[in-house]
Amino acid sequence: MDNYPYTVLSLLGYVGLPLLGFLAAADLLAGEEEKNELKIGLLRPVSRQTFLLGKLAAIILYLGAVLFAMTVIAFLASAFAAGLGAFSIAALLLAAVITLLPVVMISSLGLLISVRARTSTAGFVFCLLAYGGLSLLGLWFSALAGALPTSYMAIFKMVLGSQIPWSSLLIGLCVLVGYSLVFTAAASLRFEKKQA
Repeated sequence: MDNYPYTVLSLLGYVGLPLLGFLAAADLLAGEEEKNELKIGLLRPVSRQTFLLGKLAAIILYLGAVLFAMTVIAFLASAFAAGLGAFSIAALLLAAVITLLPVVMISSLGLLISVRARTSTAGFVFCLLAYGGLSLLGLWFSALAGALPTSYMAIFKMVLGSQIPWSSLLIGLCVLVGYSLVFTAAASLRFEKKQA
């Protein structure tokens, strides 16, 4: 039970949060376009870029709330079974905070794909294919793995030991931030040209 909260964070990082993020992105953009509800939001006096960034912020807040709730539940379960002294609360909080960067990257990837999709189902499926493709690419070409964002889905593991590999952590954070910015910029450019 000492490692239970970190196991939950790993499962969330690799599976739970990407699935929820892709579902939310597909529903907020492609789903609204499919039901002709996107036009209503675009009639408001805000720019398309602000509108899209609002959608991204909503996805990130949703995934952050899920991450926080699951971390608290895992902490309580582990504390009940193994006691409070079984692990460091500060390390668990730091791990949960660092997990927010892969959440931002996943949200931006989902946003980019959902801007291009015509239906929410297609958006979700294409998000899964992109995520699976990036993961398989990192497995097949291990030399490329360090440059792919899916290699850093469980970046929180770097802060769990007694020695933190600061250079590897910084590289991982930069890769995640870079991909997030690229995905968001590409989604914004595509959304500007989109006819709704």
